[in-house]
Amino acid sequence: MISGTVARSYIFPRPCHSDLDSSRVCAEEGHFRFIDAGADPAGTQAKFLVISPVGGYEYRYLGENAHSVDLGLITYGNTGPVSFYLDARIFTERHDQWDHPSFDREGLDRQDEKASGSVAYSSFARYRSNVSYDWTWGRLSAGRDAVHWGPALFSNLVFHQDAVPFNQLTFTTHLGPFNIQTLYGQLIIGDDWESSTSTDERHLYAHRYEWRATPNLLLGVSEQLILFKQSAPFAFVPIVPLFIAKYTEKERLNNGNIAADISYRFPGMGSIYSEFFIDDLQSPGSLLNDYWGNKWGWLAGAHVIRDWAATQGGAILEYARVEPWVYTHYKANSAQTANFNRPLGNQKGPNSQTLTGKIYLRGIQGWYAGLTAQASWKGTDTGSSLLDLHPDFIEKKSFLAGDPAPELSVSPSLAYRWGNLDVYLETALGSRVRLVAGAQARY
Repeated sequence: MISGTVARSYIFPRPCHSDLDSSRVCAEEGHFRFIDAGADPAGTQAKFLVISPVGGYEYRYLGENAHSVDLGLITYGNTGPVSFYLDARIFTERHDQWDHPSFDREGLDRQDEKASGSVAYSSFARYRSNVSYDWTWGRLSAGRDAVHWGPALFSNLVFHQDAVPFNQLTFTTHLGPFNIQTLYGQLIIGDDWESSTSTDERHLYAHRYEWRATPNLLLGVSEQLILFKQSAPFAFVPIVPLFIAKYTEKERLNNGNIAADISYRFPGMGSIYSEFFIDDLQSPGSLLNDYWGNKWGWLAGAHVIRDWAATQGGAILEYARVEPWVYTHYKANSAQTANFNRPLGNQKGPNSQTLTGKIYLRGIQGWYAGLTAQASWKGTDTGSSLLDLHPDFIEKKSFLAGDPAPELSVSPSLAYRWGNLDVYLETALGSRVRLVAGAQARY
């Protein structure tokens, strides 16, 4: 979107194929391909199906050794206005420690030697999917994935691609220079899925509005409404202003926020962008003071690119600041802006600050090299945790109280695609040491 002049939209995920916005975002190929052009010799409306078995091995060191094997399939296709995508896999892992956390923060099953009859291991299954129906005026999609809204890559404040995936229903349309998406999602409360017996539910409604003011200037507004033990089906309607609608619901059972972003593209050179997020405020005139109820975040970034004959390269720099108490709520395990006790937006959570830089090179022959450096600060006082509840005696907040030392990391990464085989290596050096290496085969 930066190197060319195509219309931009920072709404992800998207279906593999869509006549609505000509999305072509699936790079997977498969040897099992079935195409039926039917009565359309040109094949523009062909029915097709792609099935690609996948399998892989990964070694991870995150304070302990872990060996992971996965097996599954990627399949996608369409028939007329209906298209779908599915990535489903089963994982088996061996760790040095039996009682280890889940690598991707979702649930898993642990088997000890006595239960398995041989060795201790963990197993789990994961999938991401979407199925869509396109009209000339809009697209309805159902699926499971993480959502990514806005022009940033590392620090998005409303939805970020590194959040835990959730089930969702979306409707997307384009009206002249406007892109609009409305979303409903089901979120998981807490993170102890094995022992939780609660039937409480957390519902998410969200809207994204984008205005292509000029071919290179994009303005966006994103808003969320999180409801606890109640639902509001009419909040799915895209013209309902969620930041206002939250005041028509029960105050202690809902949470809402709104953000505005701006990005400008210099075609073939790069882009600059910024996002400002409001979770709550005492009054418009006192938003930036230190009253605890003024909860906001801000980010700014730039992405510079350079294309050569056979290589693409770029450099990214982002800064983000998230005030104390952002994403939190009045009651424990209720309307926090979270899934599996992890933020939907900025993954550092409340009372944090990050500075991230990255340089990368990508060759058309299938190789990739990148280097990411990050300094992050995280407060430790009340209001720094997503699960913190507001005590009655607290009136003021203090950003990064105690002047915490930055957590520093430098992460080089390498990847290479050779035919149907991908190999990759990533390591992190600094406050925490991490190493991930693996291979993924696809047929």
